[in-house]
Amino acid sequence: MVTLEPLEGEQDALGEAAELVAEWRRLRGEDARRGSAVERARAEERRWEIEIALIAEHGLALPPETEPLHPSRRDDHQRWRRLALRRAQHQRVRAERLRLLRRLLTLGIWRR
Repeated sequence: MVTLEPLEGEQDALGEAAELVAEWRRLRGEDARRGSAVERARAEERRWEIEIALIAEHGLALPPETEPLHPSRRDDHQRWRRLALRRAQHQRVRAERLRLLRRLLTLGIWRR
């Protein structure tokens, strides 16, 4: 089980997943809402990748779940997160294209 806030002794319980959980928490926090549209899209895309890895590779349950996931529910959680990941990838590509177009049209003056 993963919680939104770190718990005492959680590093030992999470093992190899501890670094991913720390990154996931950072991406859910204020850091994910800062920066350009491209940076925010990349952060969202990375968050979905991490959630899929935490569920599929490490068998962890993410909030708001309060109990370990049954294998059938784990598949459902992975499925809808993969759909969200695809949407996030499309948003990132769109944001990158818009940034490139904006830079071309403004001759590089508008850099954000």
